[in-house]
Amino acid sequence: MLLALVNSLLDLQQIKANKFKLQLSAVNIFDLLEEVKALFEYQCSKKNIQLDLNIDPDIPIMVVNDKNRLIQILINLVGNAEKFTTKGSITIGAERYEPDKIKLFVQDTGTGIKQEDKKRLFSVFGKLEETESINKQGIGLGLTICKHILEQIHPHNKIDVDSTYGKGTTFSF
Repeated sequence: MLLALVNSLLDLQQIKANKFKLQLSAVNIFDLLEEVKALFEYQCSKKNIQLDLNIDPDIPIMVVNDKNRLIQILINLVGNAEKFTTKGSITIGAERYEPDKIKLFVQDTGTGIKQEDKKRLFSVFGKLEETESINKQGIGLGLTICKHILEQIHPHNKIDVDSTYGKGTTFSF
């Protein structure tokens, strides 16, 4: 936990100091999503949560991006979904967004997010107070770092949040 906190703070500092470096290369989206899914299969099976992939077969297999940063973002999003889902499912997926773009997403049937809390999600230490009993380890840096990493990949990138309190949440980018 301490190492993760230190690494998160270092990432945030590098981004703020404009010293953040991307490692762009060809990335196989299918393999990337399978790799992230494999990281969470054990935790989800222990909680009896269905973990699925939903990949549009028409998306390009290969894209140019920073594989490690995409994995970092997806691990954060799937990790949050796993923490806040006690029953139901989590879906990791990819779909065509525009003719030449794809959207990655993580969808869950977890606790959902109240409308008034959405604006705090991406602020530094933006942990929601009412989730304290569910998420005892997080400190509220993960989504902030994900947001900044996406902006480093492309200035117009953002994370979209669609949530219904009590029914679940979808994060997409």
